[in-house]
Amino acid sequence: KGNIKDEMLAEVPIEAAFLTEQSNLFVDIITCDGASWNHKMWKVLRVQGAANNVKCKVDHPVDASRSLYFISDFPHLIKCLRNGLLKCRFNTPGGHVGVTSRLKNLMLYSVIGDPFVGQCFLFSLTTKFFICAGEHAAYQGSLQD
Repeated sequence: KGNIKDEMLAEVPIEAAFLTEQSNLFVDIITCDGASWNHKMWKVLRVQGAANNVKCKVDHPVDASRSLYFISDFPHLIKCLRNGLLKCRFNTPGGHVGVTSRLKNLMLYSVIGDPFVGQCFLFSLTTKFFICAGEHAAYQGSLQD
């Protein structure tokens, strides 16, 4: 039951690279997101990214003169950050920061493609610090295309 086991999952990208190379295509990089099962797969392959030890490659399954690199899916990380910011507020040294419902609507409309919304939307960043310091007005403006 559940996800594929770590050892078996570690074989999948290696075999995929091997089969792809047999088709006269080159595979030098495997891209993965940060899901827990991928971390377990990296552990089996001895791929790690600790502050004192970084190893992001393994021996290439086809060509011993090359390496097979494992990298994180950076656009996916940005998407996860965006989704996290949309879900809840977070603390900064100046106070709580969160995305307002107006900004959420703007993001939604930007996906839908309504040009009017981008013209008239006002945004503001409000934190306790800026309110106390009287600098709230400096962080208001309008988004223009």
